[in-house]
Amino acid sequence: MWGMKIRLGHATDIDDAFMSHALAAGAVATGAFEIEHLREDLATLNDRAARGELDVTPIGVGAYAYVRDRYCLARCGATFASRRGPLIVSRQDNNAQALEGAAVAVSGTTSSAYLALQLFKPGLRTMVLPVDKIVPAVKSGVVPLGLLAEESPSVCDQWGLHCVADLAQWWTAKNGGDPLPIRCLAFRKDIDPSARKELEQVLAESIRQALDHPSEAGAAARKATGGDAKEGEVTDEINVARMSLDLGDHGKQLIEKFLSQSHQAGIIPNALPLEFASESI
Repeated sequence: MWGMKIRLGHATDIDDAFMSHALAAGAVATGAFEIEHLREDLATLNDRAARGELDVTPIGVGAYAYVRDRYCLARCGATFASRRGPLIVSRQDNNAQALEGAAVAVSGTTSSAYLALQLFKPGLRTMVLPVDKIVPAVKSGVVPLGLLAEESPSVCDQWGLHCVADLAQWWTAKNGGDPLPIRCLAFRKDIDPSARKELEQVLAESIRQALDHPSEAGAAARKATGGDAKEGEVTDEINVARMSLDLGDHGKQLIEKFLSQSHQAGIIPNALPLEFASESI
């Protein structure tokens, strides 16, 4: 197994940069693995997983329903919307009634944001745009509404937009305080099981170091994603917590609930039972 090449996907957002900081900085021993790091937005990673192009990659929780023939889940690397979540935004100060008859620009139809949108307003019309085109399209009036995958309502002020609905808050209120599952880490099933377990331990160690040194990892993550790298101000934005290190029974149940409700609503195929890369990290 020495020198085993692994194509590892990374999302271009602050959460992934936070979790992967120690690995990228060479602070985590990679053992037998030669890792090729590939950074793409999450919608692109979902598409690449559908084609089986990456060995290990973050995917939207909803995307798992479409790739479970090729991929199984890691127990580390998941995120839940505790600080930032999906927002429906408009350039006008509208309430949720603005959704009636309107089309919403989305970056894809397999993300957790899309599933939450359809659960929030069943049958809503959508149109797919590249993720970096959604805000400009809403600001210019090309589309009336846009779906942002992971943002805090305060960011709308920076863009001159208005938050029509915070889907993370809606989900949490509807589900007894449970956070909305955003994404998970997926392993190709054709990787040898012993290699999957060893690799999962490598990735979990990077997350562990980030959680143990949040100011350092947070500042590096902000810098890596093109933002201000002031220490002590970044971790309030990051949806990474102890369930990102190990889902445990509770994290597993949260993902199962979200996927089950989405399937029952006819949004995605059945994605249960969940299949994991290893029984433990």
